[in-house]
Amino acid sequence: MDNSGQALQHIAVVGQGLVAWGAAVTLAELLKGAGVGITLVVLTDEESPTALVEVGQPALLDWLNRVGLNEAEVLARCGGLYCLGMDYHLAQSNFFLPYGRHGIRPAPATFEHEFFRAYSIDEQARFNEYFLATQMARRNRFAFPVNDPRSVNSTLRYGARLDTGALCELLQERAQALGVIIARSTNIHVEVNSEQGIAQLYLSDERIVQADFYIDATGPASRLLGEALAVRFEEENRASLWPTRLSARLPSKPSWQPFASIRREDECWIRRSSLQQHTVVESWLSMQANEEKAHSAFESMIGASSVQLMRERYGLREASWQQNCLALGKAAGHPGELLASEWHRAYQALLLWLELYPDRSSRTALSAEFNRRERARYIGWLELHELHSIDLTRGLDQCSESLRWRLEVFQSFGRLWPFDEQLINHEALIALLLGFGWRAAHGDILLDAVSAESIQKKHKKIYMTLVAAAERMPTLDQVVRQHCLMTDN
Repeated sequence: MDNSGQALQHIAVVGQGLVAWGAAVTLAELLKGAGVGITLVVLTDEESPTALVEVGQPALLDWLNRVGLNEAEVLARCGGLYCLGMDYHLAQSNFFLPYGRHGIRPAPATFEHEFFRAYSIDEQARFNEYFLATQMARRNRFAFPVNDPRSVNSTLRYGARLDTGALCELLQERAQALGVIIARSTNIHVEVNSEQGIAQLYLSDERIVQADFYIDATGPASRLLGEALAVRFEEENRASLWPTRLSARLPSKPSWQPFASIRREDECWIRRSSLQQHTVVESWLSMQANEEKAHSAFESMIGASSVQLMRERYGLREASWQQNCLALGKAAGHPGELLASEWHRAYQALLLWLELYPDRSSRTALSAEFNRRERARYIGWLELHELHSIDLTRGLDQCSESLRWRLEVFQSFGRLWPFDEQLINHEALIALLLGFGWRAAHGDILLDAVSAESIQKKHKKIYMTLVAAAERMPTLDQVVRQHCLMTDN
């Protein structure tokens, strides 16, 4: 039967956790005008460990707005705090990675090239100070962006930290309000049609779910795309990744700060993410770490005995979209989560799928384009996480070929070649490189005739403007209590 030109009428999402609930709500909201029915099959047979906190970049707030959820109400329900970026603590230095922009226009070259002209290699890390978000974070301040380009506040971007369990509960309510059919099943049997893909699902209570398209949000098991459709998982075995993740919830009320903090140890990364009423501490262990000793040290460090352990499997499916099935989150692949959560990547993928949106024939050309762009995005995220494991004393020999090329170009010419898919903004990527200790030997030749002193004088005025703006802003505590305080605080 030729289904070409026939619009999708029914989409089934299968899985549990934030990716499953988030996908169901997103599809129900964005496709409600098209009359598409959404069914969410919640699998209850596997209680796999999930992240305790969602550390979301600005895309998280964009998503809340798209699905009709009030940002302040979500933060109040989920004990959330606003977030301007990540505070890094390294053995050799500390730096702040902002979500926003520096907002300084090229004149005649870009701001970072002015920096490379005006300051010695040893001073280039100061680049990160020229973001309003950095100055605000240092002073524990927070304010919302404005649309006026004449205002320094227009350069701000912000994310949030939310309790994952509370967010899933809220999404369940939103899904029901949007008319999503919710079916719970202890197991599923997937019937496959060689031409179509997934034909139908048999649930544990003998119900049958039949849809035009299926979303696999079943985590690393990938019950639909991986198991039923036999799409191979290409595993990453790079020594730069962290195969074990420890996490714990500290019940004591933390101090509120507009950032999450992350610290590099010899064989792990440790991230602290405070919410309104507790803090979540996570540790990613390298392949070289002794898991038992690291687990014991983690418990001692945080003073908690209830520690969740997750073993991560890094890699990517050969295809994330095949026939009438799309895998999201870890069902599709896993490039690491220090900078972007599983839901962040799943939401990006879902928006791309909606941009290409097939009819009931699934359109092979569309799925091929989706898989090409998803692979490019995966490689980009993988390279960003690879940056977090490089030992500068060993040079570029330890890098993958594509990352080595980017770093060589940056070191030689001060230029950061963009990724094929947008991951984090260009200015923040430069801030990350400089924070990690990578330096540019030369900047734009347009600035060779400009004196370093004249640039430094201009930069001093910019710096003082940012400091003055940050000091006028309210504290994060004041903003939270006014806009999004939990009712039981």
